[in-house]
Amino acid sequence: MPHHREEDAPAGHEHSSRGRAGVALVAGVIGGILGAAAALLVSPWRGEEARSKLKERVGEMGSAVKGKASEIADRVKQSRSGKEE
Repeated sequence: MPHHREEDAPAGHEHSSRGRAGVALVAGVIGGILGAAAALLVSPWRGEEARSKLKERVGEMGSAVKGKASEIADRVKQSRSGKEE
């Protein structure tokens, strides 16, 4: 199957990787919002209890993300210091 270059595309049909990434980002955000709304609609908990559980879960996820980000930053620092020697 041949691959099409941007120069081969008809006028008005330019597709860039930035454009595709932007579309994917918007689709992801919209999907996240719709998923969150659906989760709230089918939640077995009432308002205060749901907010409490959500706050707890977000805190757990935040801690996990911070830990992973720190681990990745350490790896990057190690790889950079290894290249400089």
